Amino acid sequence: MKEKVAILVPTRWSVPCDFWVRFMQILGRMGKVCSPELFLNQDTPLYEARNRLVEDALRSDSEYTLWLDSDVIPPIDVYEQLRAHNKEIVSGLYFGVTPPYDPIAHLWYNDHSEFIRTADLKIGETYPIYSAGMGCVLIKTEVFKRM
Repeated sequence: MKEKVAILVPTRWSVPCDFWVRFMQILGRMGKVCSPELFLNQDTPLYEARNRLVEDALRSDSEYTLWLDSDVIPPIDVYEQLRAHNKEIVSGLYFGVTPPYDPIAHLWYNDHSEFIRTADLKIGETYPIYSAGMGCVLIKTEVFKRM
């Protein structure tokens, strides 16, 4: 039986067409390797939307949650790429929309955390990070059950 994946998309008012076009491609591909279920939350502050989406995922008995923000356009095989790491939490690499366009993830540098320095990145490599945004993240639902 295919594993169940809750796709969680917090939205505000409107969503760019580019996101929905890519999302439909992702959904079609995911349907071949897992059992996806979409949950949206709109018109609430982002922190509240994320909390409600977690509750939806827990009620759905999904094994994983795939978080996608509508300002991130991930690759069509995003689920497979993230799932291949077999981690409880794994983030895709995506960048801020304002200068200096840093990756939305932090590494621990000496005695403090800061955005990953783009110069330190090697495409195709994985990094143990200190924190990340939720714009493109795969999380085992078990993590939320333990909270």
